[in-house]
Amino acid sequence: MLADEDLKIHDDPEFLEKLAHLRSMYEAYAYGLAQRLVIMLPPWVNALKRKDNWEAGPWDRLIQARGLGEHAQKILRVEDHF
Repeated sequence: MLADEDLKIHDDPEFLEKLAHLRSMYEAYAYGLAQRLVIMLPPWVNALKRKDNWEAGPWDRLIQARGLGEHAQKILRVEDHF
């Protein structure tokens, strides 16, 4: 998701090792707390790419299209909310 927005994502082994270390510091706590509260944690990374309800509804696209003028047709044609 972040890489899609031209944000540089490090994928070298040193960075991945540091990330794994940071995750190990909180994931065990989160899983233990979820087990104690008898709840299921959602996955850390969503497998499906879709927008949340708050990100783009029909009114949001209409307001954005007004501001874009002639480029509005590109916005109004995109519909991947559900």
